Amino acid sequence: MKDEIFYTIVVSKMAADITAAKKMAKLTELAMQKFGCNGVEEFSLDEVSIDNIIGADAYAKDVLPANVVERIVESEKYNSSAVKFFFYGTDCEHNVEKFRKYLLQKNFFFQEISTLSSDWNAEWKKHYSPIKISDTLFIIPEWEKSNYPSSGHIFINPGQGFGTGNHETTHLCLQLLDELFLPKNPMVLDFGCGSGILGIAAIKLKAALVDFCDIDRQALDNCKENIALNFELSTLSGSSIVIRPRLNLGKKYTLVFANLLYPIIREEQKILASFVAGGGYLMLSGILNEQVDDTLALFSTSDFKLITHRKRQDWSALLLQKTGAVVL
Repeated sequence: MKDEIFYTIVVSKMAADITAAKKMAKLTELAMQKFGCNGVEEFSLDEVSIDNIIGADAYAKDVLPANVVERIVESEKYNSSAVKFFFYGTDCEHNVEKFRKYLLQKNFFFQEISTLSSDWNAEWKKHYSPIKISDTLFIIPEWEKSNYPSSGHIFINPGQGFGTGNHETTHLCLQLLDELFLPKNPMVLDFGCGSGILGIAAIKLKAALVDFCDIDRQALDNCKENIALNFELSTLSGSSIVIRPRLNLGKKYTLVFANLLYPIIREEQKILASFVAGGGYLMLSGILNEQVDDTLALFSTSDFKLITHRKRQDWSALLLQKTGAVVL
């Protein structure tokens, strides 16, 4: 089979303040909704570290030379101020071209990297290692699965950029889930599941019955692969994978994950609220710290109360509980 070309656009914030975070969140939203981006990964590098890394090559240009960016990307001196945008599949070259023009127009610092599909996983393996969520929960890349027991570990193939546990929002959701008490075999919806990491964690930690839902079929393919890494599919009953248009809108859940961006949460507010059973929980993330009040306002008239608000760098996660008669 012929190698497919994967494109990675590395965009630097070149700042670590809330304005930069807000600007990058907006860029992420546009990349996914307007420019056909297939996945996003945030990693770190700060301006001082960049200057130290590139030394005499430090200067201001719209596009950094490839050899300079390579030194930045390879550096271990990270501080959550850059984002990788992934493009592949049908029309990816056209999408990359549109995204490139937009970045130039808006004066972003960026670099484009193209990789053959045969080299894609090798590149990921160089930079991805186990992630500790808590003393009892770790995220393990699939190539290290044989070195870890199944209990207390979630195995993920991170090679497609659909969600790996690295990002602050996923980390926050996993921590909240680990601490949350739920009844036996709760019904859980992973809305916008991506890699499926949150739903997989719910099955492992809470013996949940999970519906994994996403609008992107490639995300669902990656989700199915990750489920197979963690469970024997023949013994996994009561859970399902469903494309967004086929999701049963009348179903109720004990817990709903919505690790999305704020504009999507705002757009889907009514349906998210309707999915939560009485006494059930709605876990919201993908929210910048400054968007918390606006997010809470969206659900202020939907019989929800705030249980927990947790922050990690620029990002927040909210755990809400639906009031009224308990129907779990």
